[in-house]
Amino acid sequence: MGAPANADVVLREIEDELIVAGTNLLKLRFSSSCDEVIARLLRAEAILKRVGQVKDSPMHMKKALVPIITALIRDKLLKHRDENVQVIVGSCLNQATRITAPQQPYMDDQMRDIFRLFMVVLRGQLSRLTGDNYDRAVKILHFMGLGRTVLIMMDLGIDQMIVDMFQFFFDTISPNYPPVIFQYMEDVMTLVIEESDEVSLELLTPLLDSVRMDNKNVSPVSWELGKTVFEKCSTKLQPYLGEAVKKMKLEVNDYDEIVVSLCQDPSNENMVCLLT
Repeated sequence: MGAPANADVVLREIEDELIVAGTNLLKLRFSSSCDEVIARLLRAEAILKRVGQVKDSPMHMKKALVPIITALIRDKLLKHRDENVQVIVGSCLNQATRITAPQQPYMDDQMRDIFRLFMVVLRGQLSRLTGDNYDRAVKILHFMGLGRTVLIMMDLGIDQMIVDMFQFFFDTISPNYPPVIFQYMEDVMTLVIEESDEVSLELLTPLLDSVRMDNKNVSPVSWELGKTVFEKCSTKLQPYLGEAVKKMKLEVNDYDEIVVSLCQDPSNENMVCLLT
């Protein structure tokens, strides 16, 4: 009998802390110092990490989340100019997205702003390779694949942001990164491709650029990332690859053998998209 009672006590404590943390964020002013903003955000971040998914939570937990959810989307936090504030806000919003999954926590226009912030955090922090802000960026990247939040990006129609994200992955990945970063990037790109109704030329372009044979020497990890995505998504990509190669006037022999094989007609082994 003791365990359920203790669990209820912990749950109530978390709810109370959520309300306090959210209320304190709502009280922030545009004139509040960065130190004060960061201190309150860190408290909110810590308590959000302790919250399970809303779909498994009682109604009073959902109500306790309202102040924090409301505060995070306000301009004084979402559009704050301080880099550390931006990263911690992004981390809190990542937690909010995790908690409310599979439902999105905000309206579509607000979610577009949130994903823009996620991209700012990834671009600014992943290259650091160490530190709290780097860890926050890694968690955002991880949950985009694990939590399938990248699918929300697709539903929002922010296609150019997704293309830019692919390009960022290929431009950024390097031997300095731990293998898990390679895996998370691969997960996100594979999920986008496999869940797309159709694969656009714009999305294929950075993928094709990554597997050019000359890129194998210039950026071998980027080349390996592109090749891995091609291999995992070969069935999905093949119907679009021929048209892309023709439109871009590419010579497939300049690319990795995975491109050559996907441009091959299995019935007669002739190249269907090789341009000479």
